[in-house]
Amino acid sequence: MATYKRDEVVNNSFSAPMPKLRYVLRGLNSVLGVSKASQNPMTTFNAEIVCTGDGDTVVDYHDEKINVAGRKITYYIPYTEKNMSNVFEFYSKMGVELDEIDPENPPDTAFLKGIIFEAVLSAEPNIPRMAPAPGETEGKPIRDANGKEIINGYRITNNLGDILGLGEIPAKHSEKAPY
Repeated sequence: MATYKRDEVVNNSFSAPMPKLRYVLRGLNSVLGVSKASQNPMTTFNAEIVCTGDGDTVVDYHDEKINVAGRKITYYIPYTEKNMSNVFEFYSKMGVELDEIDPENPPDTAFLKGIIFEAVLSAEPNIPRMAPAPGETEGKPIRDANGKEIINGYRITNNLGDILGLGEIPAKHSEKAPY
C-alpha cells in the first residue's frame, strides 16, 4: 500500500480555503427566476473555476496544496433599480452592450453557457455563530474547547464587481486539460 506525505497531498475539498487571485471561469448555466428576498426578477448564473489566471489548477496556500479547478460559484443578478448599474456593467464585461433593460423582460442569458471569463476570487471562512443577543445584529462566534473559533469550510466570494471581463484559458492549462 502507498504512503502519503501531508505536504504532497492535494486538498480537493470544495470547501477549502483559496488565495485571492485572478481566476479563469467557465459559465455553466443561467436561470431567470424571482428573488426570494425582494420578489424581483433575477438571473442566477452558475460558473466553475477552470484555473488561475496563470493556468494552474493547484495552488500552494498556507503550506497546503489546494485544487481550485471545478469549484462552483453562483452569481445572483437581481433586476432592481438599486442594482441596475451592476447589471449593465455585468453584461458589458460579458461582451454584451445594452442600451436599456426592462426588468419585467430581462435579456436572454443563454449566451453565458460555456463563456470563458476572469474574476478576482477568494474564499472566506464560514464561522458558525450563536444567536444574537438583543440589540446585536450578529451573534458571537462559536468556539471550540480551546477557545479557537470553529471554521465550517470556506465560501467563495462572488461579487459581480469582481468580474474582470471575458478571458481565455491560458495555453499552459490548455496543454494538459482534457476539455
